[in-house]
Amino acid sequence: MHLALLGAACATLPIGPSHLLDSLAGDNPTWRVLALLLVSVGLPYAIVSSTGPLLQHWFSQTFPGRSPYRLYALSNVGSLLALLSYPVLIERYLPLETQSWIWSAGFVAFALLSGWFALRLIRAGRFERVSSEATHEATSAPSVSVVATDVIRVSRPERRRIALWIALPAFASIMLLATTNQLTVDVAAVPLLWIVPLSLYLITFIVAFDSARWYRRGVFVPLFVAMTLATPAVYAFRIDLPLLVPLVFYSALLFTIAMSLHGEVARIKPLPQQLTLFYLMVSLGGALGGGFVALVAPQIFSGLWEFQIGLVGSAVLFAFVVLRNFDSRQLVGRWLSNVRVAGGIGFAVRVSLIAAIAMSAGMLLVVIRDEGAGTVFAHRGFYSVLRVKSGSLVPGGAPVLTLTHGSTTHGLQLQTAGDRGEATSYYAPDSGVGVAVQHHPARGSADGSLSVGVVGLGVGTIAAYGVADDAIDFYEIDPAVLAVAEEYFTFLPDARDRDVDIRVWLGDARIEMEAQLATGAAPRFDVLALDAFSSDAVPVHLLTRESFETYWQLLEPDGILAVHISNRHLDLTPVVRELAALSAKEAVFVENAANLDAGRFSSQWVLITDNRKFLDSDALARVATPWPERSRQPVLWTDDYSNLFALLR
Repeated sequence: MHLALLGAACATLPIGPSHLLDSLAGDNPTWRVLALLLVSVGLPYAIVSSTGPLLQHWFSQTFPGRSPYRLYALSNVGSLLALLSYPVLIERYLPLETQSWIWSAGFVAFALLSGWFALRLIRAGRFERVSSEATHEATSAPSVSVVATDVIRVSRPERRRIALWIALPAFASIMLLATTNQLTVDVAAVPLLWIVPLSLYLITFIVAFDSARWYRRGVFVPLFVAMTLATPAVYAFRIDLPLLVPLVFYSALLFTIAMSLHGEVARIKPLPQQLTLFYLMVSLGGALGGGFVALVAPQIFSGLWEFQIGLVGSAVLFAFVVLRNFDSRQLVGRWLSNVRVAGGIGFAVRVSLIAAIAMSAGMLLVVIRDEGAGTVFAHRGFYSVLRVKSGSLVPGGAPVLTLTHGSTTHGLQLQTAGDRGEATSYYAPDSGVGVAVQHHPARGSADGSLSVGVVGLGVGTIAAYGVADDAIDFYEIDPAVLAVAEEYFTFLPDARDRDVDIRVWLGDARIEMEAQLATGAAPRFDVLALDAFSSDAVPVHLLTRESFETYWQLLEPDGILAVHISNRHLDLTPVVRELAALSAKEAVFVENAANLDAGRFSSQWVLITDNRKFLDSDALARVATPWPERSRQPVLWTDDYSNLFALLR
């Protein structure tokens, strides 16, 4: 069966993206994304995923007197090396097509080696038979019985043990994904920050399955309790702490919990004869944990609560497995003989584990209560958590209504009667896009109307610049953002009242634009604003050579392309400047300072055009600022090559 699947997987090579499901617009495209992955890499991925358990099973039959479980640690070392090397080396220096061909060649070599080893085992008659030495070892274990001469029949393990094989990895997986989400919200929305928790998670597998001596309850029970009890305090003061403190703490918490849960899994691993069942259950647990965070939580929660839920569940499960066969000597050593002291330690352990459960449960309730404060609307969807809040940007300041998307502000509106129509946040009158829309030479023409395109709706702030007979087209991938902009903010309705033609295209902006060009129904823009790069999830395909070719087809000959590059963690100037040079256009850097009293944020925009009249205008000269010191080489992103790692600040 494995040989047949290997051959079928080789027939699907080379791997690459499928264009069968290009459009992913919708409130929850989860299943379409999974279908896209299935079509693109499904069979090779399934084969690679099954390799570890299968080769360990073959190993146990080839060397029946040796434990195969250290190979599980070794396979996770390989995963860790791949995880760390891909963004630093492979993605940085190799285009996608080259990566695809190299990986495909490697897969063929892997298939040939796997097939060669399988044929060797078949010829040796190793399947389903073991040596007399293994038979003797098996007879000493209660879970097996010997029949015939040297054939072992392994009885099914008890249901409670199978349940723990599933539950322990499930909660470790929940904590991995939930901690990753929490880091991007509480610490910083840093690209590639997910590498840290995933690396720690893999390390716990490596350590737990390398040798039984690495996981000791005497170390990890007190550590688990201490970290769990400290979590509410760190969470409560996370905003006032230096960024490094919550990053280190959350990482240490994840390592402690994952190591404790994986250590307990390793303690109850079965004989090698049950190895494949064991790995199936462990993998099922990991999948259930990931499915809970990725598929279930967005449907049933309005906030990121799975971190607290995972903490409560992990504490309950860990307490159960520790206390069900608790021995004080596991904590203080076998030298302890005083029964009274041993009883006191046992009581203290029980009390501390219960306290950890109570503390984490209380934290969950407090988080749910606090997130409701000032919240007018909350929506948890595929793209993150949308939250509309009322308040002020500074103490005693003007009331504002703010839309946040995860940890990124996507627009706000002043709530005082005379200020509702003011352009705020990153779109102030002295911002790059503000100058481009207000002072485009078409404003001084006989018609005076302007056609504006905007990638990224937010709350529709740019519509504040619209006047009668203007046309503004917004491209937005998340339908929930449109619903919020229409219901809770007035930029779009007010613009319509001024006879501005407002249109919103739902879907990925580039795909929608290319479809419009293909049908001949594409609008023509005087100004096209790209406002999709301020968060951690940078849509790289909107900032490539091919995407800019699409933009120039949509822009009028004297059009202005405005690119919003405000980002705390990425320096996008090398990419934008290179794309401007490739387009034979002039690029102007516009940076303006914050004025929170007026609801304005600091912003960085790049205006790209060859419109000489605009480039020579006094309005642009007043706001143009020198480019930041150029410490990086120009970077050209294409559909075949991009690299965020090289642009980290």
